[in-house]
Amino acid sequence: MLKARDELLLKKLIELYLKEGKPVGSRTLSKLPDVGVSPATVRNVMADLEGLGFIRAPHTSAGRIPTSKGLRLYVDRFLICQPLSAELTHQLASKIAESGDAQAVMDTASRLLSELTGMVSVVLMPDRRQERLSHVEFIRISDRRVLVVLVFNEQEAENRFIELDADISSDQLQRMASFFNTELVGLTLHEARERLLQKMSGLRAQLNGGMLRIVQGAEDALEAHEQGASPLKVKGEKNLLQYDELADIQQLKQLFNSFEEHQAILSLLDKSIAAKGLQVFIGRETGLELYEPCSVITHPFDMGDELVGVLGVLGPRRMPYERIIPMVDVTAKIVDSVLKKHVPIPIE
Repeated sequence: MLKARDELLLKKLIELYLKEGKPVGSRTLSKLPDVGVSPATVRNVMADLEGLGFIRAPHTSAGRIPTSKGLRLYVDRFLICQPLSAELTHQLASKIAESGDAQAVMDTASRLLSELTGMVSVVLMPDRRQERLSHVEFIRISDRRVLVVLVFNEQEAENRFIELDADISSDQLQRMASFFNTELVGLTLHEARERLLQKMSGLRAQLNGGMLRIVQGAEDALEAHEQGASPLKVKGEKNLLQYDELADIQQLKQLFNSFEEHQAILSLLDKSIAAKGLQVFIGRETGLELYEPCSVITHPFDMGDELVGVLGVLGPRRMPYERIIPMVDVTAKIVDSVLKKHVPIPIE
């Protein structure tokens, strides 16, 4: 347990470091109006704090900077977050809600979060294999052209045009749609594909060429929906170039490569889902040596039962936590609300 004076000096040192990005010396701390002790006393306290692993000297100067352990204590015990203004919250909600389908909602949220924080935004979309089929419709565009519409989780649609070799009636399409909605609605994407293959193997001899073509088109649409979008969205990578702490070119290359290869950041976001709620990972708390100079702030969102994603930001450990934590928190809650209430626009 730290003494009150030790906590005060650690808090002030970290606040100065986060604001200015430079090592903080004992004389600077002693001159602060609410410190009220001599530089010698401050030096003694700083030596104790360094021995406990809360601060360190980046080089031979007299200044000190916080370690990941020190920043963790600061975030957990001393940090006072700045709530988002009602105006900014309303603007975020409006822009995200007006985006369109689930993919567009996440694209907009990711872009806005990167722009507002000046960090890299990361979004892990829910596992599409767990999405459930809500509705199937076949729309006759012309005698030999049909639009297949598959709706998932009552939010997102996958559409596919099919060209037929022979005419097909609206009555035939209605019977096909009724069959699909009876057999497949409520199943996960994987379950729906399996059920479709099972049913069609027994009914293939009873269907004409046009109907078989529609069934194949529906199966293709199911496959396209499963494979059509990357589960990870990363925006604002260039923002990292502005931070001196991440100025090492080799380090930046490794970070950028990790965004492209996905595996490292995906393992961290999976950890965020398991932890639930807003999480702040500082340095090696991420579990990845590559992200040791970084902090990652995440918050999960959901699109209904079994469908959970994560939204967050990645940046240097020296980030304005009091401002960024509320942004991540509010943005994730807006996304959660919008995705739950979103109703797909009916196709005319």
